[in-house]
Amino acid sequence: NYKMLNYKMNSIVDTIAAAIFNKQIKWETAHSKLAEYYLNKNDVENFIREMEAIIAERPYYNVPYRTLSAYLIDKGYIERAIPYLKKLDAIKSDFFSNKWLGQVYLKLNDAKTSLPYLQKAVQYREADYQLWYNLAGAYYLNGNVELAISSIERSLQLNPKNPLAINFYNQIKALKQ
Repeated sequence: NYKMLNYKMNSIVDTIAAAIFNKQIKWETAHSKLAEYYLNKNDVENFIREMEAIIAERPYYNVPYRTLSAYLIDKGYIERAIPYLKKLDAIKSDFFSNKWLGQVYLKLNDAKTSLPYLQKAVQYREADYQLWYNLAGAYYLNGNVELAISSIERSLQLNPKNPLAINFYNQIKALKQ
């Protein structure tokens, strides 16, 4: 193709498009490369757009949902992560999806919605002191002081030096007396 031989590439998009056209890379790889490019530039909107293109092609493949959710949470876009986390949980409910759905809803002051996710997440071996601490908070905000105490005690068993957990534990114990 003579037009391709003389075409001057102006951007990464052009370069990737030409590689697809010349059958050097597959469509999925192109979107992954472009998503990674935008990720490295902290271009949130274009990163999301490329990840959504991958999701649209393979809606039951869990990796893009996980990647996109982790990125959005890491960058502080927790509300935007919810639909991807929910879809991930529907496809493959695991520690990651339950932990983050629980923590996101708790951070959004929706302890009622967060509780079942956190309860499920602590059943996995990856459950850490922070997860137990969050579960204690969810129990407490839902009015279950006894389970809040047992959860914060579990958190303190895993990390006895966590000042937030120590403070929370002391506050709950003082309220019970």
